[in-house]
Amino acid sequence: MDNEEAKKQTGIFPNITTLNFSENYVSDVGIKYITRCFPNVTSLDIGISRIESQGTRQLTEAWPQLRELTIGFIARGEATKAVEYIGKNLSDLVRLDMSMSGVRDEGVNYLKNHKLEFYRCSWDALGDESAEHIAENMPELTFLDIGHNRITDKGASYIGRKLKKLKTLMMSVNRVGDAGVIEIAKNLTNLTKLELMENRFGLLGTMQICRSLVNIEDLVLIECGVNDECCEHLSQNLKKLTRLGLSGNDISSVGVSSIAKELGRLETLSIFNNKIGDDGAIEIAENLKTLKYLSLDCNRIRDAGAIAIARNLDNLTDLGLESNRIGNAGMLALMDRWWDEYADTDQWIDFTIGLRLRFNKSSYAVDELSDLELFC
Repeated sequence: MDNEEAKKQTGIFPNITTLNFSENYVSDVGIKYITRCFPNVTSLDIGISRIESQGTRQLTEAWPQLRELTIGFIARGEATKAVEYIGKNLSDLVRLDMSMSGVRDEGVNYLKNHKLEFYRCSWDALGDESAEHIAENMPELTFLDIGHNRITDKGASYIGRKLKKLKTLMMSVNRVGDAGVIEIAKNLTNLTKLELMENRFGLLGTMQICRSLVNIEDLVLIECGVNDECCEHLSQNLKKLTRLGLSGNDISSVGVSSIAKELGRLETLSIFNNKIGDDGAIEIAENLKTLKYLSLDCNRIRDAGAIAIARNLDNLTDLGLESNRIGNAGMLALMDRWWDEYADTDQWIDFTIGLRLRFNKSSYAVDELSDLELFC
């Protein structure tokens, strides 16, 4: 494109303020022309692209007014320089998503934005140095996703002590133990969502969550060593929960009974890979009538549990029962329950007990009653 043509193309879309080029092949060359055509952009999603540091420089200099930016998969070796331009030029950002961008600790140090309210930096190999920097330089954060990194108790403690405005903290798959979780729970009492899947804490950390986070609505403690005692404390204290993830723990029907009887507001319950059996499934079915999503895979459930679910949980739209011990009676009860309700509508119910079979609205037939996924 020559200079005359470039002038003609400048500012031809002045009214567009939001752009989404995610999952395309936009490179630095493309950024050059995009910034010319769309001069007033305030929200940009360019995640999963081919942009390098010069492209980042171009967009940050052309759009200093940006308030929201999603940018990921920056070319290898270019991420640190790209973050330097973001930190230098975009002082009005309130939302930044740099997941899987390859930033690393040295890159995060360039971000000193006291206006940021939303920051996502998962899958970036960040350690405690980054956690400290975020805690010291982003005091307005209400949302932080720092999952799948290398944060330990030290980094978690920085976050807990400094980021008092956090409402959502996603910190799954790090190296946080009891000490870090205790600092988070004691200090971030305004949290409404907390994800700590696959960390290194146990009973002490879980108990502090139960004592302190009474406003929590969405809690994920997958593979965190939660047992029946933890379930009892959780059920007694966290009455506002609507979404609960406890898969991959050590929970029996006793723990599930506490949850089912006390947490009547639950809409989502994921508790696969535990050992709740028929007794636990029956407790859930008879007490948690508000459930829309239920995952009970790998729980030693037989026909009695499946039949109880079919008879009682009228609001379910997603049910997981893979790798249990359900026979023909339980399978037929599940099929008959939702077939009658959805066969003549455009709605659908999805439940999985193994391999997948599809049904149309006029008939169904089952060749293998141990394997079923139903769509209506």
